[in-house]
Amino acid sequence: MLEVLKSFSGVGACSLFAFGICYVSKIIVVFMICKHPELSDDKVKRITKMISKDSVFHIFKSS
Repeated sequence: MLEVLKSFSGVGACSLFAFGICYVSKIIVVFMICKHPELSDDKVKRITKMISKDSVFHIFKSS
C-alpha cells in the first residue's frame, strides 16, 4: 500500500512541476511582449494565441 502512495506522490509532484513551468513560461512571454512595443499587432495576436493553449492540461486529461 505504501508503494502505491509513493507512486501517486511522484506523479503529483511531476504534474505540479509541469503546471508551474507552464505558468512561468506564460508570465515570461507576457513580460517580453510588454517590453517590446515595436511588435506588430499581428505578431502579438499570434504569440498570445500560442500561449493561450493549455497543452499541459490536455496531456494530463488524456492519461
